[in-house]
Amino acid sequence: MNATCAPLFLGSILADGHGVQTASATATFVKFRNRNYVVTCRHVKKIAFSQAGWTARLHAHPAIIELAHWTSAGRQPTLNDVGSDASIDISLCPLPEHLMEMLAKNKPKAPIDLDRFSPPNWREITHCLAAGFPDRAKSEDGTSLASPLIEVVAEIASTVDARSTSLVMQSQLQRPPGWGFSGMSGGPIFALDESDQPSPVGIIFEGYPSGEEGPRSEDAFLRDNDVLIRGHLLTPDIFTAWLQAANL
Repeated sequence: MNATCAPLFLGSILADGHGVQTASATATFVKFRNRNYVVTCRHVKKIAFSQAGWTARLHAHPAIIELAHWTSAGRQPTLNDVGSDASIDISLCPLPEHLMEMLAKNKPKAPIDLDRFSPPNWREITHCLAAGFPDRAKSEDGTSLASPLIEVVAEIASTVDARSTSLVMQSQLQRPPGWGFSGMSGGPIFALDESDQPSPVGIIFEGYPSGEEGPRSEDAFLRDNDVLIRGHLLTPDIFTAWLQAANL
């Protein structure tokens, strides 16, 4: 799973440095029609560029890849929102091949290849796996910053068929998960079947627990031992529509 995604760091490295307090999310790499793309969430991009000097960046040690470029108006994001419909929580941009190679130099990276997409048999799929990098799980070791990937397996809690554009995963555990899922937004979702090859099927846009919840009422639908992931489905047709809506 690690090969298909990477931590996406947000903010200003010049003003704020790069450490455990640095805000982060997840970027998923997708290949479609022989081009590579970075996919994350609309709300992630909004945070990344919410203040002057802030940006979204991938780290390809020792290089830093900013998902932005400079114009006469200042720094502008290369991430494009998928249209004006805020319910599609997706933002994406092309990633040139030489930058993909740079990212893969120290850690193997292999984009989700939609050119070889094979839809799962949803009638036989009961569970999915969501992967991402929790914002609050980072740790420092000397001069290095570690951001662990976690994988969340849960039952499919929504009807998914050829016309669907989103899915919900939800399970109740024997005890609280011990992780907050904030930061996993933009990460990949895989369908699990009896084979040893999970099928990429979606992009995370919301997770519970986030790690930032306040006190809950006794009537709350979700409890401490619940996990919930919401995601947009990822297929060649859906991705084509995203590119068109993002003017890419």
